[in-house]
Amino acid sequence: GNVLWGKDLVPYASHLQLLGVLPDGGFLVSIKTDPYTLMRLDANGNIVSQKIIISQYIFNGYISSILLVNNDVLTAYRSANNKIMFLRTDVDGNVIWQSPPFPGLGTVGTDDGSQMVALSDGGFALLGSSNNQPRVFRFDGLGNLTSQTADNVFPTTIVPSSLAITTDGRYMVSGVTFTNRGFVAQLNAAADAIEWSAESPEDGQEHLVGLRAIPTSDGWAAGVGKSTGDKFGFMKVGVNS
Repeated sequence: GNVLWGKDLVPYASHLQLLGVLPDGGFLVSIKTDPYTLMRLDANGNIVSQKIIISQYIFNGYISSILLVNNDVLTAYRSANNKIMFLRTDVDGNVIWQSPPFPGLGTVGTDDGSQMVALSDGGFALLGSSNNQPRVFRFDGLGNLTSQTADNVFPTTIVPSSLAITTDGRYMVSGVTFTNRGFVAQLNAAADAIEWSAESPEDGQEHLVGLRAIPTSDGWAAGVGKSTGDKFGFMKVGVNS
């Protein structure tokens, strides 16, 4: 737990997001502004390069999620009319491809950078919405839509805001219910059916009013969120939950 080194990147500190560790041991950071900047650091935290990212489609958009996929950077933007578009660059910010806005595809939940996951085939999945229903959308590595969750897979009583993927390719969504409780649900690999779900219980403790969950090694889930008392809470889902 000892700190090896620290770097002061002010004035950008309140906007930074660590995207991941690069093959050379360095780090890739995004500065979430409009437009935004990619900052590449070496293994000691020294700035190697930084580049402002501008696209003709998303200059006035809002960043919904940024993801490191096979050492490229994939960015999902939300436009002013709530349409989603994608931009893929290399780690130095050079554009590989960009998409126009997807008609009928909008964001869901909060813009907290947790709505995209990388897939093993080089593509990616996005937690979004269409026709006022939350859905999991799957894309290939060039940004072409390959499939999406059907109508009425998600109950109308939940608002999912975070997406994760299990080691065997199932999808995990988490967020809040309409009764203000944190929840987590696991979908099958086709993202067309919910296999199990759980919400923050009445167990003598303050229940969570939101949740961001990830898969655990035993096949279930764990997550964190804010409690009714505005505290930091933890929730673990297991076989007897």
